[in-house]
Amino acid sequence: MTKLTLVPVGYKKPVVFQRHSKINYSYYTHSLNDFYRTPW
Repeated sequence: MTKLTLVPVGYKKPVVFQRHSKINYSYYTHSLNDFYRTPW
């Protein structure tokens, strides 16, 4: 898995893109702290 995907709270993680491509390369998170790095 090479990507981090931010998913809204209460929603299921996406598993298909454009009806035919499986999404199996991403970690999913609801946490903004995991997704955004603090500025220096």
